[in-house]
Amino acid sequence: MIIETKGYLKGFVSPEKVLYVIQKLIDPKARMHTNTVALENDKQTVTSGFIIIDHSANPDSDPNVKRIFYHYDNMNTYDDLESCAEIELEDMVKAEKTKLTMDYDEAAVNIMNKIIKEFGGWIDENSNDDNSYKPVSKDPTVPDSKNKERTYFFKAKRVDNEEWIEGDLIRSNFSTFIVTMVNTIIDVSKPESEQERIYSLEYYKVDPDTLCEYVGIRDKNNIKVFEHDIVIHNVYGKKEISFGSYYDSLKGCLGFMYSPTMAFLHERDTNDIEIIGNSFDNPDLVK
Repeated sequence: MIIETKGYLKGFVSPEKVLYVIQKLIDPKARMHTNTVALENDKQTVTSGFIIIDHSANPDSDPNVKRIFYHYDNMNTYDDLESCAEIELEDMVKAEKTKLTMDYDEAAVNIMNKIIKEFGGWIDENSNDDNSYKPVSKDPTVPDSKNKERTYFFKAKRVDNEEWIEGDLIRSNFSTFIVTMVNTIIDVSKPESEQERIYSLEYYKVDPDTLCEYVGIRDKNNIKVFEHDIVIHNVYGKKEISFGSYYDSLKGCLGFMYSPTMAFLHERDTNDIEIIGNSFDNPDLVK
């Protein structure tokens, strides 16, 4: 009998975002293999695959390799709603969610908890015992918009019309995509308990050379600030936003900064900056 540790992340969490969290918390060399397919009804898409990690202290001499299986289905049919409602898991069934699965052992439970705490969700530590899923709250120390943390939310120029598109990043062997989501109820006339939802993923092929990451703050006009935006700062003047090494209290750090000053971009700068363009559409501004 296969015993598993299973988890749900709240919402659609792209494989790339899960991989980034794993690389940050568990294994910097973790690697991923995923694929997205559209089913026959043209309304349902499924992304699945696995992430390979080594969580040992000394992977070169004592490898301990594990696989985390990833699955996201954009259609929610409210399976097991009645039985889950009896154990106060109705919200889990109705939620849009991303599923992760590992072979069960103590290490798998620890790894799964670490990942879920980044997003919030639910965990079933041992699929063979009498305990079901239990909620896992997002770690309050995990920032939603702290500049030293990568947001993994991007914009880039579409290949078909060169317009900017914002969303999650997905890479394949040959193409780069920005993914956006539309949440649609199939039949609003049905009672809520019987409604089916389609979480439609829209894929836009983009030019990878134009990828810009969201830095986690907005400017004085409440516009999201992205990497390669050109801003006017009350103190530094006209600067381009970039990601790289800078010094903070004489310590080497990595994060978003005002290039070329290497001054750190801080969340308190919201009222001090205004976006005036970007280095792709307005190259003259960076001269």
